[in-house]
Amino acid sequence: MKSKIREYIKKMEMSKKTVLSAAIVLANVAGYTQGDTHYSQFYSLPLAINPATAGMFEGSLRATADYRTQWTSVTTPWKTMAFSTDFKFGEDDQSGNFFNGGVMVYNDIAGDSKYKTGLYNLAFGYTVHVQYESYFTMALQGGLIQNSIDYGALNWESQYNGYEFDQSKPTMENKDGSFSYNRGDVSLGLYYFNATNEKYTFFGGIAANHLLGHNISMTQVVKDHIMRKYTAHGGCQMVFDRFGFIPNFLFVYQGPNMVTNFGADYKIWLTDQSQYTGFIDEISVGWGTYYRFGDAVLASARFNYAGFSLMGSYDFNISKFKTATLGRGGLEILLSYRAQFGIGKGRSTKFL
Repeated sequence: MKSKIREYIKKMEMSKKTVLSAAIVLANVAGYTQGDTHYSQFYSLPLAINPATAGMFEGSLRATADYRTQWTSVTTPWKTMAFSTDFKFGEDDQSGNFFNGGVMVYNDIAGDSKYKTGLYNLAFGYTVHVQYESYFTMALQGGLIQNSIDYGALNWESQYNGYEFDQSKPTMENKDGSFSYNRGDVSLGLYYFNATNEKYTFFGGIAANHLLGHNISMTQVVKDHIMRKYTAHGGCQMVFDRFGFIPNFLFVYQGPNMVTNFGADYKIWLTDQSQYTGFIDEISVGWGTYYRFGDAVLASARFNYAGFSLMGSYDFNISKFKTATLGRGGLEILLSYRAQFGIGKGRSTKFL
């Protein structure tokens, strides 16, 4: 999607139209192609793909921070920062059912215009203990989407003096359009988790995002409604003594766009987990290899220590855009912490 946006901007520059036109194209082409921010470490930032994953992890509270920068070799890099925290509470001693909650915040800043997308969401759900270590979760997520463009970062045709752009000259542009707005956002999710025993765990979910279909146009002239996004994801975890094998997949459909990720993580426990405190005593390392269909090959590494997880990954671009990117993709760094206050499902849960 982003490569198409850049092609449109270049065409606008070649035809000597204003950068405002390019900015409008940026907003409206983005609205048409409808590609939400994606993460290489999607399995470690679960609220970004499905609100029903809130609270489905070892422990009772988890906090995660993620930073991603993409396409540093192509003009201004695209930067994404995300933070989420999720938890479980109100567990019923007899049924094993409990409530889920979470907060998801991210800011995505794109291109020379600093086109910003901010998302501020709250998630709330309920998990039903079906049997043994089998759970089914339903969740609702709602909040605010904010978009803006930085006028001060743009150059205008009227500011070109024949040699360079002079920002002291007037822009001569009509600024009646709204270049900053807030809209409501609602998502729904379902998630199923089944730990048949300590060695085998299966999990999967579906989600629907942007159900309100709000207007995302940055101009009053035309209207573009954000296309609803549908997600399916899942996988399993298999433990063999001190070695863990965790294949994952993610499929996203949004308008004309489809994103397919599949691959696996591998984990080695350096110390045994306590039978009573689970991940609290864990020291382990892991790595992963993934493929985003038609776009990139992903490699990652992780270190886990007593509830803390530090992870890094890199995308190697293999699409047609690699001529411009020189094969460089996105660097992503993630830090996560899990605490236990009385509710935890043990070593067999999905998230590492």
